[in-house]
Amino acid sequence: MEMSTYIPIIILFVIIYINSLNKKKELHKMILKKLSKQKEGRAKMNEMIKEFIGKECIVYTFQSQVTGVIEKVEDNWICIKKDNNTEIVNIDYINRIREYPKKKNGKKKTIFAD
Repeated sequence: MEMSTYIPIIILFVIIYINSLNKKKELHKMILKKLSKQKEGRAKMNEMIKEFIGKECIVYTFQSQVTGVIEKVEDNWICIKKDNNTEIVNIDYINRIREYPKKKNGKKKTIFAD
């Protein structure tokens, strides 16, 4: 083959390469934008959870539920203490938090419906 046939092929590869670099930059910007939105949501969630510190709560996650006193909220984690055990739950996996239901006289309810 002559050199004149290789030139269009080389130009095509250069165009494809430049196009892929632009797509990577766009993807990188999109990922950074999504991460910044998540951080804003986490900050709001942390502030809301701080209202429950010191209260006995039920924390619902995707797969289970944890009952105990919320001790502290740090970054993206909450620390829940029940009896002598401490559990740490990632805020990203929390669906719902509610204070443990109590009767009029202040005792905990044994049966409650969600």
